[in-house]
Amino acid sequence: MFDGSHRSRRDINLGGGRRQRPGNKRPASGNDPVGIHSEKERILEKARIQREARRLSQLRTLSSTKIQRTFRGYRERVRLGDELARLCKQSNEKNDIDAMQR
Repeated sequence: MFDGSHRSRRDINLGGGRRQRPGNKRPASGNDPVGIHSEKERILEKARIQREARRLSQLRTLSSTKIQRTFRGYRERVRLGDELARLCKQSNEKNDIDAMQR
């Protein structure tokens, strides 16, 4: 059902672990089930890899845009130079014809 919002809703995981209160610090080892630290490290590593992939994708996009901009500017300068040379040649030919007619 459309509720008028154009933004997508956040996915919130309602299952799983409890949030740790600031005053209730658990010891680094001992009571922790085996694998929690390695799972956390795996998730953090996955997030780091995804961030790096997004950064590289953005860098590729910006780089290709810059290359395209440079090439299009070069191509336009060449086209304008050719057009200017053609107009100058036509103008010189017209002046030569006018001079002969006098």
